[in-house]
Amino acid sequence: MNKLGNIKKSISLFAIILMIASTLGYAGFSYFASSKERVYSSEQVLNPRSAVYYELLSESHLSGTIESSAPISVYIFNGEELQKLKSGETGTPYKAWENTKSVVLEATIPKGDYYLVILNPGYESVYVKVSLTNER
Repeated sequence: MNKLGNIKKSISLFAIILMIASTLGYAGFSYFASSKERVYSSEQVLNPRSAVYYELLSESHLSGTIESSAPISVYIFNGEELQKLKSGETGTPYKAWENTKSVVLEATIPKGDYYLVILNPGYESVYVKVSLTNER
């Protein structure tokens, strides 16, 4: 009876280890897959004097298009410069496309925290269509 109890314990322990390993393997694969590419595809209305932010992958390539029904400004900021902007200071963008209705993006994103910002500087709502790929 004691041998049978030890076998049951061993099988249970093996099952738990296998379950943990498969969960970690799946989580690791999911992180690896998601950290290699992000696709941003949306159609939205951007309210007057407002912005939308997209987090970009570090050391990556950003490509695609942004189209709008009225002039917008599109910026790429690093994390520090974006915080300055959010606190009311002047932030210096890494890249900028201002007062445009159409942007074709082909940009190399350096190492670090970078964000794409789409700003509606006007006083009326703007329809914006985003189709971007950000990949390492």
